[in-house]
Amino acid sequence: MRRKVFITVSSLDYGGVEVRTLESIAKMIEMNVDIDFLVCAVSGKEGQLDEKYRELGVDVVYAKGSMWIQRVINLYVVLKKQKPDVFHANASYASGIFAFVAFLAGIRRRVSHIRSLGFPEMASWRKCKYNFYLPMLNFFSNVVVGVASEAQKKAKTPDNKWQTLYDGIPFSDYVGNLKSKDKNQPLKLVVVGRFHECKNLTFPVDVANRLMQKSGRPVELIYIGQETPEIKLSIDKKAARCGMSNSVFYMGRLARNKTLKLISESDILLVTSIREGLPGTIIEAASCGVPSLGSSLPGVVEISSFISSVVALPLASGSQAWADKALDLVEAWDGQGIEIETMFRQSPFTVDRHVGKLLALWFD
Repeated sequence: MRRKVFITVSSLDYGGVEVRTLESIAKMIEMNVDIDFLVCAVSGKEGQLDEKYRELGVDVVYAKGSMWIQRVINLYVVLKKQKPDVFHANASYASGIFAFVAFLAGIRRRVSHIRSLGFPEMASWRKCKYNFYLPMLNFFSNVVVGVASEAQKKAKTPDNKWQTLYDGIPFSDYVGNLKSKDKNQPLKLVVVGRFHECKNLTFPVDVANRLMQKSGRPVELIYIGQETPEIKLSIDKKAARCGMSNSVFYMGRLARNKTLKLISESDILLVTSIREGLPGTIIEAASCGVPSLGSSLPGVVEISSFISSVVALPLASGSQAWADKALDLVEAWDGQGIEIETMFRQSPFTVDRHVGKLLALWFD
């Protein structure tokens, strides 16, 4: 019997939720599952990935209305018309309101997915919304899913409704670190992600500068991701002060295969964020056989418990400690790309394992 799964996102722009959902659907289609997928952009806005979803045969719809309440009402109308077997909301803690709408529409299987472990700000009005959403999240959802186990604490979800579901990453065609690197060549540090204040993107410049001084080798710092003028300017100013203007390279947003190729050619991935869910770039680096050094956020710590080439370090340790640890990691894993990639294949972070658990979550 063919079934229908209805998935909500804000909009289909490049981001962890949107890319991972696309990869998961592609894997299920490859498995010939009997599912029709419908993805609703609840913001009502078109996104950069709309056509990629449609190329997979996914029906992409947009919630109508200029006001939030209008779009919520429109979502209810669409759900009543579509009558999906499963409703899966990707709205973190705000998924509670969408689970409530799905309940009113008579959808029996309602899944709320939390992919963030923190809040951008916690002004009074945000705290009010948070306190309003949580009871709805835990009452109207059949199951609340978290990208890491730490999310259960913030969601205050009881054990009988909670499941940790790690994001899954496809296998990479690129594996670096297969032989020891020439120590006369520059050390390559790569940072992957959109330019946003939460990514703390000037800190890698300090780390690269300290690493250059400690190792006695030239260092290249490579940024991959959609840029913003303000943050790019702040990176440039920091690089100029450190005398590293010629050592910083901006690649912009790239296709996944080009991003993975650049990661595989690097010595280490840096993730210096002040907040993250489960950083997919760290898992992608492992799939390429490259070690990672990330800020000691819960998601990074959870990944490091499965993949020993991933190390979590507090940002408060300072750039010198980060440089010291980065050099230790580069030297410890030099030429051992296959060992790192094998740990990734055996971890819970592969797309195959993710999809298997997701299907069980939807239909068992």
